[in-house]
Amino acid sequence: MALTICQPWATAIACGLKRIETRGWRPGYRGPLAIHAGLADSPVMLADVLSLVPELPPGPYPRGVVVAVCNLVACEPMKEAPTDLEDRLGWFGPRRYGWVLDDARALPAPVRSKGALGLWRVPTDAVRAIWEQIGGRP
Repeated sequence: MALTICQPWATAIACGLKRIETRGWRPGYRGPLAIHAGLADSPVMLADVLSLVPELPPGPYPRGVVVAVCNLVACEPMKEAPTDLEDRLGWFGPRRYGWVLDDARALPAPVRSKGALGLWRVPTDAVRAIWEQIGGRP
């Protein structure tokens, strides 16, 4: 399964800075999750995030590609961020769910793929390209 996330949040997950992705809905799924960097961006929002999170690596940030794989291990209602860094990287509050991500591994060469809303299945050719980079087999 995969989740499309705007940049620079996708990169923040890939480099291990962001361990909780917040959403307004709770998934029934747990397990391996590809992190896809969406095509959309907002230069103003990007500049704001970069000013708040100097820990992020410098851009440019790839778009329209799978940048990492991780494991979705839990989903919890969130009222506030557990750390200052997570607070700067997420939207926490009432009616928000924290998708707890573990074992994030950045792909050395991001894999081109179309994204989608919600959770979606990674196309077979992209799955093969991802597995070649992280070891193992699809």
